Amino acid sequence: MPVNPLSHSESTFWDLRRKGLGFAQIGRKTGITRQAVYKALLKADKAMTKALREIADTYKIDLEKANTQKGMATGYSHALQNRVILAYSPKRGILVWYEYTGQCKGCPRRQECRSIILEEAERLGSILTKNDREPAELAQDILREAWPEGFTR
Repeated sequence: MPVNPLSHSESTFWDLRRKGLGFAQIGRKTGITRQAVYKALLKADKAMTKALREIADTYKIDLEKANTQKGMATGYSHALQNRVILAYSPKRGILVWYEYTGQCKGCPRRQECRSIILEEAERLGSILTKNDREPAELAQDILREAWPEGFTR
């Protein structure tokens, strides 16, 4: 079951804001007031912050950077000795991606991961077209494109 910290309407508003729409534009598009959008997004940002922290704690990830408005965080897993990317998908909830180190080859869920990240690439408007790489490597590049400042150390 996906971990989705946002209600359906909060998720809709959140995704519209991620696409660059302002509170008034979101309100007009969804038929509610600008103030109601503002309050819903304030609540959504708090829920996103909490969810990213809880997922990081659950997976024993030391968070390095987070951007709740983008629904993304980067961190490090000492257990796996690997960087980790947390990324919110309105459809799938919070996804956990591990930095590519060759671990996708032979994985029985390889095609499932590839489908998910290509779906996310389309949602994020990714310009990356070379998608013959392994899913974790592709995820890393697509998410880096969506939030470049999250990947600088």
